[in-house]
This record gives sequence, structure tokens and C-alpha cells, in this order.
Amino acid sequence: MNKLLLKKVGLVILSVLLVIYAIFIILPFCINPFVERYSDKISDLAEKTCGLKIKIEQLKLVTTLKLTAGVKVRRISIKLPTGDDILVANNAQAKLSILPLLIGRIEADAVSADTLDA
Repeated sequence: MNKLLLKKVGLVILSVLLVIYAIFIILPFCINPFVERYSDKISDLAEKTCGLKIKIEQLKLVTTLKLTAGVKVRRISIKLPTGDDILVANNAQAKLSILPLLIGRIEADAVSADTLDA
């Protein structure tokens, strides 16, 4: 009786974990249309907060099978209030590993850009 109960509990836990994993992978496809709508508001908030002019084009959330999550932008430019460029990057992305976050550590999985002008 105990072995049967343990098998059932194990199957339920495994099923729940697989559903959570599937949601994690599918979530960006559902959220990205809304994220793109708010990229201008994100830029405005960043500008008010730090005083820099930030322009973001095609902001997308990304997740990977190896449990990383991050953002990807087609183009980002950061300028001083005087209009001088600090950073211009094309096809930039940054990803964090999810599992280390559960124990309180921040671990970057990838930070990259196709072209970077600073």
C-alpha cells in the first residue's frame, strides 16, 4: 500500500513540475505582445529615474530550456541629457539563470550584442 501511495505522490509531483516547466517555456509567447506595448513606458520610467534618454526597440522576454530567463532587444540607445551617446547596441540580450535565484544568488547566463558602440 505504501509503495502505491508513494508512486502516486511521485507522479503528481512530477506532473506539477512538468506543467510549471511548460508554462515557463510558453510564457514569453503570451506576454511579449504586452511587453512591446509598454517598452515606451519603460523607457520613460528609466529616463525619469536616472536622467538618461533611453530608447528601446522591440523588447522581448525570452526563456530557454536550461531554465534561464531574460530580455532581448533589437536596438537600445542610451544618451546623456545633452544628447551624447553613451551606448548603442543592436540585437542585445541579457539572461539570468533561474535556479540560483531560488537560493538568493544572481548568476548571469549570457550578456551579448551583435554590435556595440560606446
